[in-house]
Amino acid sequence: MMKCILYSCLLIGGAVDSSLIPSATSITSKKSLGLQRSSHDTDINKQPYSTITKSSSLGWNLDRIHHIRGGASDSEDEYSDEVEDSYDEESDEELSESELSDIEVDTDEEDEEEDAAASSSSSLPVKLSISTNLQSSLLDQQLDFTASRKRTVLSLRQAVSKTMRGRPPLSSVILKFSGRLLEDDEIVDDIVAEVEEDDDDDSDVEDEDDDGMVKLKLTCDIVPPVDAKFGIEFREKATQMSTKELMDAYCVNMAGMVYNSELQQQELVAMESDIEDNEDDDDIVEAPFAGQQQNHALNIRKRAASIQKQMEKSLSNNVLELMEEEHERVQAHDKGSDGAVDSGDSQKVIYGLVPQDSGLSHRSGRKGRTLKGGATMNIKRSLQRNMNVNWADTTRNSLLFLFFGYFGGRNSFSRTFLLLSSPLCFLIQTRPMKVAMKQLFYTMGEPPGILLSLLPAPQQAIMSLDYGKAMRELYDEKVLQGEVWYEMEEKANDEGDDQLVWDEDDYDEDYDDETDEEY
Repeated sequence: MMKCILYSCLLIGGAVDSSLIPSATSITSKKSLGLQRSSHDTDINKQPYSTITKSSSLGWNLDRIHHIRGGASDSEDEYSDEVEDSYDEESDEELSESELSDIEVDTDEEDEEEDAAASSSSSLPVKLSISTNLQSSLLDQQLDFTASRKRTVLSLRQAVSKTMRGRPPLSSVILKFSGRLLEDDEIVDDIVAEVEEDDDDDSDVEDEDDDGMVKLKLTCDIVPPVDAKFGIEFREKATQMSTKELMDAYCVNMAGMVYNSELQQQELVAMESDIEDNEDDDDIVEAPFAGQQQNHALNIRKRAASIQKQMEKSLSNNVLELMEEEHERVQAHDKGSDGAVDSGDSQKVIYGLVPQDSGLSHRSGRKGRTLKGGATMNIKRSLQRNMNVNWADTTRNSLLFLFFGYFGGRNSFSRTFLLLSSPLCFLIQTRPMKVAMKQLFYTMGEPPGILLSLLPAPQQAIMSLDYGKAMRELYDEKVLQGEVWYEMEEKANDEGDDQLVWDEDDYDEDYDDETDEEY
């Protein structure tokens, strides 16, 4: 009985069993492992290890007995799981914070680079392209220059007024951007910023070039100014334009002239009405159409379209078809010269209202033989133009001068003069000599009467015309006051009258002298 009790005590208490008693080394190793796992643990996480050291041997033995019997404590398992989870979360938090710091550093560097690039691009000037909007290659003008971002629209208008061909006045220069009228106090930077904010693909701001400058396109809504060099350039451009393009340019030019005259007439009427209404007022009269926004280019194109329709109605259908064919040929030739499309047969007729089939048949037999009338025809045309001579009469007169010069000359001078007059009969009838003689004829103001008698009656009437008298008959003398020629003529007339008028004293002295001589 006593043995059974002792045996049961040994099984329950386990005080003498060394394997059931926890050693100090095992406790310290567990504690160090827990500290390594949870380096950032709070006091709550460390408490299970402190309770182990302070627990009694009985509590520890009970736990070990449950473990031996196959039932480990739930508190220990929950604690181990919490430690592992907290460790994983803390490691994730540490990694995320480090990654976030790296990302923040990268984004800051990128923002700094973008700000530096934006500041450098904003300090660069802008390439401006100001052009008219008449949609005519012959009449449209374009100005390309570089401008600072701080320049105002007023300064741009002044630059256009000074540099555009024809020197249009500043009051007539209107600048627009995407159809919007630009105010004088706006600056270029505001226009660029406005378009960059809109970020429109169809905007008039192009991408930056290699030099980093932005291109900005503006429209100059203006009546086409008169260009002094238009005729010189027109001679070169007209040879490379189709008949349809020339007709379009003619219609646009005519519409611009009509529209300009209408504007001037409206301004004159408005100014006269304002002057009549404000004759007694000291108020400043505003310019007409000051606050109105007009689209001059659109109005000119509308008038040009109506003029072109009227001209096309006067043409036959055959001519219109030939014009369309020629326009297509010219466009194809231009594309071929640019390298985009092959121009095809070089012998094809390009310019002129000529059917394509007839042009090919006319040139089909050119290869292998020389055509008659090429250089010879050009020489004949040149002679016909420059030597428009009456050959029968001129030859007769030339032979007469030779005959009288050889047989009828009394001395060497007369014979030489008659012989030299023979070739002069041909030389005087040439075109350059005729032009020079006509210029000399019209530059002579009042030729002597002996020369007038040698001229035909119409030339005599022209040369003997009294210009001042004719102008006084057409216009009143009050209208002619201020003209230079009129003042000079009046001065000459006054001097002539002073020479003819005698004073009374001079008349008396002359009369006394004559009476004394008689007596």
